[in-house]
Amino acid sequence: MNVIEHGKWEIYVPSVLPENAPSSALFARRESDGQDWYDYVNPPATNFATDTVKFMAIWRDYAYGYVVGPAVYDATLLWPPGHLVGEITDYVGNDPQADFGNKLYNPDTGEFTDQGPHPAPVSPSREMLLKQLQSIATVLGVKIQE
Repeated sequence: MNVIEHGKWEIYVPSVLPENAPSSALFARRESDGQDWYDYVNPPATNFATDTVKFMAIWRDYAYGYVVGPAVYDATLLWPPGHLVGEITDYVGNDPQADFGNKLYNPDTGEFTDQGPHPAPVSPSREMLLKQLQSIATVLGVKIQE
């Protein structure tokens, strides 16, 4: 799969608001060079081809990697703060969201894979009990094996 990286994006507040921008407008910029998202995706910008799939992926600790959210043809549908943005140039399927949504994306290799099983979350009550047991063991001088 051929993926063009478009960087990681963040929220920011411009020093001067664009003319006619509402006071409630939100702004995103690329972390690497400060490129404004609106300027990056709207004409006359030509940063994305029209017939390619654009996607966003965000790091998720539970998945140990970047998880793809939206995968669409129209980049103006994306709002990328906190996400990596990529563009798949050789997609031949019919439904990019079904094919890429919720997949793991590896930015080093450009590969998409299914998520593996995730460890069961530790319940707050179990976590509290384990901390209490550790405190008691410390007072008693007992080492708990993990």
